[in-house]
Amino acid sequence: MEPQHASTRLRRGRLALWLAVAGAAVIITINEIGYAQARQTLQVLADRYERRLAVTRLWRQLLEAETGQRGFLLTGRDSYLEPYHEALQDIERSLQRLRDLQSGEAQLAPQVASIEEGTRQKLAELSTTIDLYLKGQDQQWRELMMSDIGREKMDELRKAINLLIQGEMQRIEIGAGNAFRALQRNRLEVNLLALLALLALWLFLRNAQR
Repeated sequence: MEPQHASTRLRRGRLALWLAVAGAAVIITINEIGYAQARQTLQVLADRYERRLAVTRLWRQLLEAETGQRGFLLTGRDSYLEPYHEALQDIERSLQRLRDLQSGEAQLAPQVASIEEGTRQKLAELSTTIDLYLKGQDQQWRELMMSDIGREKMDELRKAINLLIQGEMQRIEIGAGNAFRALQRNRLEVNLLALLALLALWLFLRNAQR
């Protein structure tokens, strides 16, 4: 074998080896970037699911508070106030959780504020009727209870909660679709680079054998 040909093949072999190493490094980098993006996307989706669950729990707790209030007003039994007060504590925790989950999502701030305001107004209405009952002002609490104020507050709150839930479900669907497409793209890129790395390694081995 002539020295010039041997030197050329040696340079090609070294080039193929460096290409294989570079390809492996690129594959690792792309894989790590894809992992980080997928992890971030999953966290965002998890927060959106949690917001949906938080407002659902809040609505159920409001119904429990209203049930306790009505039971107490109709029967006068203090036992109905226990689930009422427990529901109040649960509602405060749900509101705090909803505020925590809203952090970093500026577009949700008006919706969360509307839900909290509607919740406060409903709780004030429930508390007022109980206070009037305890003070012996039967006509006043009955008039307040029979008015449409409580129903209107619940209807407004239901609409605000449903609007948030629908928006979150739409964002979840869009986010899941984007995550799936990103994983598919990452898979194709990794497979292509793996093939190129194998090709470079094959060229190196062939030159080394020669």
